[in-house]
Amino acid sequence: MGRKLERYELMEEIGHGGMAVVYRGLDSQLERAVAVKVLHPHLQAQRESKLRFHREAKAVARLRHPNILEIYDYSGAEASESYIVTELIHGPTLKRFFEAHPRMPVEVAAMIVVEVCRALEHAHSQGIIHRDVKPENVMIGDDGVVKLTDFGIAQILDSTSMTVTGQILGSPAHMSPEHLEGRTLDFRADVFSVGTVLYMLATGRLPFEGKNPHQVLKKVVEGDFPDPLRVRPRIGEALARIIRRCLEKNPTDRYQSVEHLRADLHAFLHDLGLGDTGLLRSFFADPEGFTAAHDSRLVGTLVRRGNETWKDGDRQKATEYFNRVLAIDPGNAEVLRQVGTIVRRQRTVQALVAAGALLAVTAVVALASSRGPGGTHGTTTGERSARPKLDRGPLHDGDRAEAPSVVPVSDRGKVGRRVVPETSSKQAKRTAPATSGSGGSRQAAEAETQRLVRFVAGPQVRQFDIFVDGVRLGTYGPDLTTRTLSVGPHEVRFVGAGACCEDAVWTETILAGQGEQRIGRSLRFRPALLNVETNVPADIEVVGRARGRSRSVIQVPLGQSSESVNVVARASGYRSVDASVELHPNTVRSVELRLEPLEADERPPGPQPGPTSLDAPGGARAKIDPSP
Repeated sequence: MGRKLERYELMEEIGHGGMAVVYRGLDSQLERAVAVKVLHPHLQAQRESKLRFHREAKAVARLRHPNILEIYDYSGAEASESYIVTELIHGPTLKRFFEAHPRMPVEVAAMIVVEVCRALEHAHSQGIIHRDVKPENVMIGDDGVVKLTDFGIAQILDSTSMTVTGQILGSPAHMSPEHLEGRTLDFRADVFSVGTVLYMLATGRLPFEGKNPHQVLKKVVEGDFPDPLRVRPRIGEALARIIRRCLEKNPTDRYQSVEHLRADLHAFLHDLGLGDTGLLRSFFADPEGFTAAHDSRLVGTLVRRGNETWKDGDRQKATEYFNRVLAIDPGNAEVLRQVGTIVRRQRTVQALVAAGALLAVTAVVALASSRGPGGTHGTTTGERSARPKLDRGPLHDGDRAEAPSVVPVSDRGKVGRRVVPETSSKQAKRTAPATSGSGGSRQAAEAETQRLVRFVAGPQVRQFDIFVDGVRLGTYGPDLTTRTLSVGPHEVRFVGAGACCEDAVWTETILAGQGEQRIGRSLRFRPALLNVETNVPADIEVVGRARGRSRSVIQVPLGQSSESVNVVARASGYRSVDASVELHPNTVRSVELRLEPLEADERPPGPQPGPTSLDAPGGARAKIDPSP
C-alpha cells in the first residue's frame, strides 16, 4: 500500500472487523515491524466509536504480560484519524487454527486455555474485564506463544458501559447470560466466555448453536447446551466437570475467578504428567505428529492412573480413567479385563445384598409371627436407609456417545457413601421402639452405620449453602441444622451466599456412635476490590488494611459484610487527601479523589514531578487522556 499515517507506513491489510482494519506496518523512526489498527473512515466522526478506541488504548496501556498483545502507541482521542499501534504477531488467530485442526487433543485445549487464563488474571488484577473473549481475539505466534487481543469493549471496573440501546457489543455465542441481559458484569463474565472457548476446543463445536442469532441468544440465557461428555466422550469426566462449572448460568455457581479455573486446569494436566508450555509449542509446530504420539502416550498414562487409583481405593476416579480409555480405544484389552473384574465383583456384592435382604425379611416375618397381631411389623425406614446402595446408572442422560461407557461411575462420591434423607431419619425416630431388646439392637446397628450430624456456623457468616459429597442439602438455617449421614468420610462444603466468602471445603469423618456429631467451619469474607481514580498518579493507603496505586485494583480484607475504611491518597508535590469509603466483600468500589498542588512555600527543594503522558515501550509516547 505504502500509505503513511504519521510516522507509520501501512504495508498491507492483515485483518479487519466491524470497528477497524489492521495493517502490517513499519515504524519509520524505530525501524521495526508493527501492527496498526485504524478505525474505519465512516466511524471516525462517531464520538462513541472513537471513545471505544480510546478505552482500548487506555486499558491495554495498563497491561504488561507475555500473553497480552503489547501496545506501542496511540493516536490520541482528538486525532483526526484514530489508530492504535501494537506489536506484530506472525501467526493465525485461534479461530483460524481451530478451523484447520478441529479435533485437537483435549489436553492441548486445556493448555491453550491456561495461557488465556494467565492473560485474564493480569487484566483482572488491574480491574479490567475483557468482555469479548473468543477465538478470534486469541492469536498464536509463530513461536507458539498465545496472546489475548482486542480490548475494544473492555470494561474498566464499574465505569460507564459502551453499550447503546438496541446494540450488543461482543459475540453472543461467547457472551455470558448476564452480559446479554444487560446486567452488571464482573470478572466471572470472562470465566463464562473462557468456558465457551474451552468447550469448543475440547469438543469440536460451540456450546450454544442455533439456526439464527435469536436461537443462540435464547440458549445462552437459558444455559441450554449439550453435555460436553456426550458430545465427545474422550474428553473425560474430569475436564467435563471443569467446562460445566464455567458455563453455569448463575455467576455464583461458576468459578469465582480465572485463578481458580486455571488451578483446576493445571491439576487436570499435572495428573497426566503434562502442563509444560514447551509441549504446547511442540503441538503448534507439528499438530498432526504431536497428536499421533500424544494419543498413544495418553492411553498408557490413563491405564496406569486407573490402576493406581483403583489400588488406592478410589473406585470413582479409577472408573473415570477407564471410561476415558475405552472412549479413545474401545478394544483396550487391559482395561476390558479390569472391567470384567469390576462387573464380577459388583454381581457378587449385589447377590450378597439380595441374600441379606431375604434373610432380613425372613427374620422380620418370624418376629412378627412370634409377636402376634399386636406386634410391630416390618423394618423401620432407618433400617432400610442403612443398606448399601450401588449406583449402576449411566454417567449422564442424553444423546448417543461416540463410544459406550461400560464402567459405572457415581458422581456423588465412592459407592455406598451417601446422605440419608432427613425424612428417613425422622421417620426412623418415630417408628423405632423406645424399649430395649430388639429395638435396642436395631439402634445399636444404626449407630454403627449412620449418625445424626449438627452443622455449626461460624460467628461472622451465618447465611450459606451446605453441600455434602457434591449434593446441595440446602441453606443453613432453622430448616437445615441437622442431617443424618452415613459413617465414614464425606466431603463437606459451605458456600457463602452471593459469593461473599471463600468456600470452606474439607473432609469430615463421621464416627460411629450415639448422639450428635457437630461439624462446621468459619467462612472468611472475600476481600473488597477498591479502585481509586486520581487526577495525578498517587500512592493509595487503606489505613490499617492495604496499600496500592491509583487506577489499579486494591484488595482490601474485610471482617464484616459492610465496613467503612479510611482511604488516603498521596503524591509528591501535592497535598494528601483522604475519604471514608464503605466497602462490601467481593464487590468493586470506585472512588474519585482530587489532589491539589502544594503552594511554592510548601514544596521541598528540588524538581517536582507532575502528571505526564504514558511512556510506552521502545521510546514511544502513548498520548492518553488521564480522565476516566
